[in-house]
Amino acid sequence: MQAVSSDEMLGRKPFTLGEQRSTQYLADEFKRLGLQPGPGGSYFQPVPLVEITGTPAPTLHIKGKGQPLSFQYKTDFVTFTQREQPQVSVSNSALVFAGYGVVAPEYGWDDYAGLDVKGKTVVVLVNDPGNAGNDTTLFKARP
Repeated sequence: MQAVSSDEMLGRKPFTLGEQRSTQYLADEFKRLGLQPGPGGSYFQPVPLVEITGTPAPTLHIKGKGQPLSFQYKTDFVTFTQREQPQVSVSNSALVFAGYGVVAPEYGWDDYAGLDVKGKTVVVLVNDPGNAGNDTTLFKARP
C-alpha cells in the first residue's frame, strides 16, 4: 500500500501517468509473486468507461390543463440521464411525480408504489426525505 499510495504514483487518477505507473507496479508485483495472468495473458482487464454529459435547455416549459409554467435550469430544475445515446430529448411527455424517488423497504418507504411510470417522465425532489424537515434519523440525513 505504501508504494501504490506514494507521491510517485501521482494520485493514480484514471487516464494519467499516475494510473499507468500504479497499474504497472501492481502487474510487476503479481509477476514477482508468481501469479498467473488472466485471460489473454494480461494482468489487466479492459473496462469500457462512458461519460455522459448533459446540457439541458436553459428553460423548461410545461404545458397542461392549467397555465403554462417555465423553469430555469439549476435554479428551478436539474436533469440527468443514464442513457448512452448521443442525444436524449423529452417533449410532449406525461409527467409523474414520485416524491423523492426513494424505494427503501427497510424504512417502509416506496415513492413508486401504485405509480404507472412506463413511458412517462418521472419528476422527483432533490435530496432525501430526512433533509426536508431536518430529521437526521430518517435515512440518516445530513442537513
